[in-house]
Amino acid sequence: MRGKIKTMKPAAFLFIQLLLGIGFSGVALAQNDPQMQENRSAPVWNVRIELQLVSLPVPLAIPLVKELLDEKKAAAAMARLEALMVAKKATLVDWSMIVTHDDSMVSSNSVTEVRYPARVQAPSIGFYLDQGFSEGKGNPTRLDLSKLGVVPVDIQTEEVGMTLSIAARVAANGRMIELQYNPKFVRLIENGDSTPKENPQSPPQPPQFEKTGTSTSLMVRTGQPTLVGAHRIANPPDSMQLEIVKAEATKME
Repeated sequence: MRGKIKTMKPAAFLFIQLLLGIGFSGVALAQNDPQMQENRSAPVWNVRIELQLVSLPVPLAIPLVKELLDEKKAAAAMARLEALMVAKKATLVDWSMIVTHDDSMVSSNSVTEVRYPARVQAPSIGFYLDQGFSEGKGNPTRLDLSKLGVVPVDIQTEEVGMTLSIAARVAANGRMIELQYNPKFVRLIENGDSTPKENPQSPPQPPQFEKTGTSTSLMVRTGQPTLVGAHRIANPPDSMQLEIVKAEATKME
């Protein structure tokens, strides 16, 4: 027996031809699209970002701030600042370094958790004075143990150190880098007094923290140190803290 060969209806055949035509023409358009060709041939960039926090006395900081804000003098001012750190006249508080790729968000942190009580209370024990407690006839009372001291409650936590999130986008064929920059630096100034007191009404003295950071968006030249923040700080006294960021783009072949 010969099998029957089914012939495709003209309407179905035309519909398949139409779909194939659209598919092949779509591929041809994609191949000829200049934007897609540009994306395919776009270079791949790695970006290295460095953030230095440096504290130094105000009299030394003022002239350096002025020079760091001048692109022509920034490199020489940075070299002088490094010499001050070597001579221990300035202190490198933190140095964060991140390597990422173009058009990405990255975060980094180097912190220590400091825990402390926000309040204290005296311990106590609940009990019944007679033996009728099983029948619900007992008289509950509490024994005051405040003479034994008080215990800390409501424990708080603060992260001391640097937390940094930053996004980088390479522009001008690697000559410029756009940064979305959000740092937070917390310094412990004073430990406070969390020793339990005899009087539970006397709250403990919490530690004192100092917080600095400059959230901003800016364009920087690749490899150019850029001053993004200057803050007067409490410790050491009569000091300033400088935030200096440097980003460098490297093309990956």
